[in-house]
Formats: sequence, structure tokens, C-alpha cells
Amino acid sequence: IGKKNLDIGCGNGLISVIHHQELGTSPTLCDVIDIRHPLAKSFPFSLIENSHLPFKDQVFDSSYFQYVFHHQSSEKEVSGSLQEAFRVSKTVIIVEEVLGSKTDITKARIFDDFVNKKIHPNALMSVYKYYSEDEIRNFLKSINHHIIFHAVVSLGSLQNGFLETHIFVAK
Repeated sequence: IGKKNLDIGCGNGLISVIHHQELGTSPTLCDVIDIRHPLAKSFPFSLIENSHLPFKDQVFDSSYFQYVFHHQSSEKEVSGSLQEAFRVSKTVIIVEEVLGSKTDITKARIFDDFVNKKIHPNALMSVYKYYSEDEIRNFLKSINHHIIFHAVVSLGSLQNGFLETHIFVAK
């Protein structure tokens, strides 16, 4: 993911703590609110305002989204976030919960709500829409970027409504 990494929608920031410890990244965190865990407070942090990332063009090796898109209010917002990520970095890594053929959306929403209340107890994290693999591919294609790597990390479980986890790396 490169040395200089931007964690977009960082939430509590613990993923960046792990990336720093295990991969040697130098992370910068950003989100619409600051709910960072004390372990993530030592990393630089910026607020995202009006869907704009407050950074100059191409200052990061990569940008990273984890479980962000389903919390964004519209497809336009997802596309805008991707465009901003590519503005500030060459490579974008996406880890997202994806609709699969067995996904039970009602169970997935209940599970997501439960997990977010545990991880982010004081932040409202509404689920607007879970996207399919094809929809994520189409978001990237519509802004003239392409996937260079894709893998299914998990096919989900009964507990999370068989919501799949996928990783995409795009250029």
C-alpha cells in the first residue's frame, strides 16, 4: 500500500495502527468526525468537509477505504470519494462489505448496526446501501480507473446475513 497512506473514513483508526505496526506505513487519517481510539491519536488527522479531502494532489502513495461505501448516502457520494482518493494518491485500496447471491440485507443491517454500536458507541453510522462487486467495478470504471487486484476475503456467515467482504486495489 506504499509508505505514505491515507486512511479515508478511518473511524477509530485502529486499522491504521495495525498497518503502521505490521507494514511500516506512515498513515494519515481522515473522517467526517474524529472518533479515534487513543492508540491512533499520534497519527496526523484531518476532517473531511463537504466531501473534499484537505490535501494537495498526489501526496500519498495510496488511499485506503475500509467499510465506508455502505455508510455513504448516495452513489454520487461514493463516486466523489473515489475521485478525491485518486486525486491525492495513485493507488486506492477498498475493503468493503459486498452484496452476494446469498446476502440477507435485513440481517446484514442488524449485524452492521450491532458492530458499529460496539466499535463506535457515540457515532451514528447509518447503512444506506450495500453494493455488489459489479457496482463497485462500475464506480471505478465511470471515473476512468480500473481494478488491478480483486479478492473475496469472506463469503460472510449466517450471523452477518452472508454479507461478503471483498478487497479491491485500483489504479
